[in-house]
Amino acid sequence: MKAIIFDMDGVVLDSERHWDAEEFSLFQKLVPEWGREKHKKVVGLNIRDTYKVLAKEGLQMPREEFSALIDKLAKNIYRTKAELMPGFKELKDELKKQKIPIGLASSSRFTWIEMALAKLGLEGFFDAITSSQEIKGQGKPAPDIYLLAAKKTGFSPKECVAVEDSANGVKAAKSAGCYTIGFRYGGNDDQDHSPADLDLRGFTSKNNQKILSLFE
Repeated sequence: MKAIIFDMDGVVLDSERHWDAEEFSLFQKLVPEWGREKHKKVVGLNIRDTYKVLAKEGLQMPREEFSALIDKLAKNIYRTKAELMPGFKELKDELKKQKIPIGLASSSRFTWIEMALAKLGLEGFFDAITSSQEIKGQGKPAPDIYLLAAKKTGFSPKECVAVEDSANGVKAAKSAGCYTIGFRYGGNDDQDHSPADLDLRGFTSKNNQKILSLFE
């Protein structure tokens, strides 16, 4: 392997649990009969695709208004709640030490990504950042975002390791041809990682070494 590409929420950032709680509460108010099984399907999706799912389930709200509500949630989460995932700092330091190209592939908007990275002091850390806003085709679980993210690192998808926490993200990375790691952080055990090449629980010292060994 030549490069590594991380998803942001639920991988780099301990933020997915905040997204899950706040979005689930909001969607229950917006859509009749919204439940946990339906909510699992939108984890990892961008705003556009999330809106499409909710609209099919009965959402009665213009997309612009819905987008504004989600943007408000994002600012609250990234400015006041999101923190680095435990163990990620140790991994990132070793990746930088070994000069391994590092990418970020997120369904979040660029403004959200910039906000989160600034809060956590990660400006300039990633060699290539890819947002779903750049994707003209489909978002996750389609492979488009990982095809572009790999291109930005300068390597083919088959030379890239992808780390994802959601079922949609795992499918996207695997479909693109990346060596895919399903990441567990304690709040996503309901996500299907079966397509992944490797499933890891947390950035422990042992798991970080497993990731680093892929580049030997």
